[in-house]
Amino acid sequence: MKRIDTATRATDLFGPGKHGFKDGNPLTGDPSTTLSASMFNHLQEEIARAVEAGGAPLDPTKYDQLATVLGLAVRSAGASGYFGLPGGLLLQWGTATFTDPGSGLGASYSTVAVTVPFPRPFSAAPWVVLVTGADAGEGLEHTYGLAGKAADQCAIRAGRVAGGQGGGEVGSFNWLALGQT
Repeated sequence: MKRIDTATRATDLFGPGKHGFKDGNPLTGDPSTTLSASMFNHLQEEIARAVEAGGAPLDPTKYDQLATVLGLAVRSAGASGYFGLPGGLLLQWGTATFTDPGSGLGASYSTVAVTVPFPRPFSAAPWVVLVTGADAGEGLEHTYGLAGKAADQCAIRAGRVAGGQGGGEVGSFNWLALGQT
């Protein structure tokens, strides 16, 4: 990257050696900053190379390529959502519920597979899916594990050591997935 270096620059505008642009004043004869091909070429190449380094070809019909490469164009915040990260990474999260299919009381154990669709598909199965319980006070009674994963969804196996109820109890868990956009 380079700072403006034409003769009409605003010298040291942002500190020593950090030149900037100025409007000029025609009444006093102070010219505005003139732009040079060198400055525009540097600016163009800084942006173009960032887009290309992110793995995308330059596309004159798109106006968000730099934002996309920086991860700024990919986001949807909420209880379930996703956020693009630099380098083409995609972080997604959410909460899902399940109903305990068990029928026994006491020390019985039952499991159910819960399919969780991702808010936005990954380009391939995510590298990692983390799961944790979302129900207060149920941490010792429920277990969670990854049963499978694909680009558009994952399967979580939710287990429950039956307590005082004989099945039909609703539980919930939080999940977090990281992969490639």
